Amino acid sequence: LGITNLFRHFISMRAKQDKNMQKLLKDIDGDSQRRRNSTSDTSPRHYRKTEKEEDAELMADEENDNDESYEDPDFITESPSYIRHGKLRDYQIQGLNWLIALNENKLSGILADEMGLGKTLQTISFLGHLRYVKKIDGPFLVIVPKSTLDNWRREFLKWTPDVTTVVLHGDKEARSYLLQEVILQAKFDVVITSYEMVIKEKSTLKRVAWQYIIIDEAHRIKNEQSALSQIIRLFYSKN
Repeated sequence: LGITNLFRHFISMRAKQDKNMQKLLKDIDGDSQRRRNSTSDTSPRHYRKTEKEEDAELMADEENDNDESYEDPDFITESPSYIRHGKLRDYQIQGLNWLIALNENKLSGILADEMGLGKTLQTISFLGHLRYVKKIDGPFLVIVPKSTLDNWRREFLKWTPDVTTVVLHGDKEARSYLLQEVILQAKFDVVITSYEMVIKEKSTLKRVAWQYIIIDEAHRIKNEQSALSQIIRLFYSKN
């Protein structure tokens, strides 16, 4: 119930181009209004609105709803200016709005687009929104398969080059330096690391109060008995 208005917002956006959706919304709103009227009619002298008055009121309410949605500073209508060297496609903007809406409603979520539709870019854009719009610089933890570490680093460098990323990987000595001199000193915005490194360096990583934990190929934590799944649940993260 707490996110009903969020669903209504996206449905209203679609209704602008879909006459069938407009009719459906009108029918639903009409039924709801009639139910409210019938439950509040406790006296024979109670004033009942005519259908014409009800329709006029519903249209006014819908216009107000639409007006409010455009004033929402968290609703993105075009590719954000902080994304460099390219623009988000329409469906990627929709995905970004969905991620923002999850954050506003304090919900976790799974971004499940098909391969090749830019889940990485949508995620980077969302972290950019937190940084440039919400003024939340991090710290963010991105946990990915070992084979995609360099790709995530390159994507951050391409799309949001001002975001400071650290790739936590390598031998024990290299990792120790990064943990002690960079991560625990908060000299970064985003840590990108692999499932294996999360397990090996759990004692240090769980000392950080993360703003967001993002897991690429998150089906790896579906089994709650797996080591990775149990360790990640020990970390503190707002989202």
